[in-house]
Amino acid sequence: MNDETLVCSLFESDPDVIGDMAFLLDRQKLGLKNWSHLAAKLNIPRKVFKTFETCNTSNPAEGLFEILKVHFPKTTIRCLINHLEDMHRLDVVNAIKKSTKVKDGSLIKDLMGDLNVMDDVCDLLNQKPRTNKVHGWKHLGDRFGIEKEILDDLSPIQEELECPTEVLIRYLGGWKPFLTIADFIWAVHMINRDDALTVLDVYLPDGCIPDLLRSCHCKRCQEPCHPGTTQ
Repeated sequence: MNDETLVCSLFESDPDVIGDMAFLLDRQKLGLKNWSHLAAKLNIPRKVFKTFETCNTSNPAEGLFEILKVHFPKTTIRCLINHLEDMHRLDVVNAIKKSTKVKDGSLIKDLMGDLNVMDDVCDLLNQKPRTNKVHGWKHLGDRFGIEKEILDDLSPIQEELECPTEVLIRYLGGWKPFLTIADFIWAVHMINRDDALTVLDVYLPDGCIPDLLRSCHCKRCQEPCHPGTTQ
């Protein structure tokens, strides 16, 4: 692998490097920019990369709504909104209110027929909460009295989980198939995560990253002993 290698080939050539970088970039650590900052630096739309937080390949919120449609067919949108308001999920309520196809008296099945709105609603409910105060799809199911065993069955199994960094790199493979490792290195460097570059450096020819960053004129690269400093 070298700096001309395509990012999309990482999964085939050196999958371990992604896991090692993900260990660093997935963490929400105060003062450190993470995978979401990298996604923004690579010009991925925020609406797109926010969905990477779901961290799984399934859609448990959609499964929950399928259960509600069958077992609670007369549930109105007003009833659903009441539950969401009690959960303090006004973001989901606002997403529902964007629908032009449902009103307070409409049924769950009507909301599910508005695919664009349902995508937004499910994305919001699927997001992994950063605090216990944020209630998601499981809490909504619990408010309807759905048994814990059924809700657990909707949860993706561990083997299906994907971390946000891994999803990000997979997305880049399809969205920017000609993105090179050099482009990726610059993006990681610009979010001040040279610790992740240290992981990547092991897989590249000796001196590849310092040589690439030698032309960088950012403040950090002007400091002595920095990888991008011209000697």
